[in-house]
Amino acid sequence: MKIRLLLLAIPLLITIGCAAVAVSPSVAAPTASPMPFPTPTASPSASSPSFGTPGAQPPNALLSVGGGAATRGQLGTFTWLGTGSDAPWLPGSPINVAAGAAATISFDPALGVAAWSIRKAKPGARDEIGAREIAAGNGAVRFSVPAEAGTLVLHVEFPNAGDANYFWALSPG
Repeated sequence: MKIRLLLLAIPLLITIGCAAVAVSPSVAAPTASPMPFPTPTASPSASSPSFGTPGAQPPNALLSVGGGAATRGQLGTFTWLGTGSDAPWLPGSPINVAAGAAATISFDPALGVAAWSIRKAKPGARDEIGAREIAAGNGAVRFSVPAEAGTLVLHVEFPNAGDANYFWALSPG
């Protein structure tokens, strides 16, 4: 008798459970929907750069010190819109800068920035061993130039697009 009641109760519970969440018991597998094209979710403001649509690769990173001419960083490892590239530690684009000067990094095309960090390694470093973080934040990338020469690496996360590493070889003077 207990077995008969159990056998009758199971289909009833399944039907009630499916009806409670508006799911038909005949639906067995979820359907996949295509991923939408990623676009920045934040809107531009007066304090942040304008936001554009991500291109096929990460944007160029341009380091400017004290309002001077910008130097494009070497693009290293990145993940971008479902693809990526694994690069070694790069020597960096050479740039002469004044120690302690205000530095900014902009992107071309301009995209929003979710988070960033800057690490510095000794001159001629071949990997990140010994690199130390000197600045981090979200939004606009601004920092003071370190007093010693070395390789500067920026790791930046772009909303809904991916992340990238950029390298410069600093020669403060």
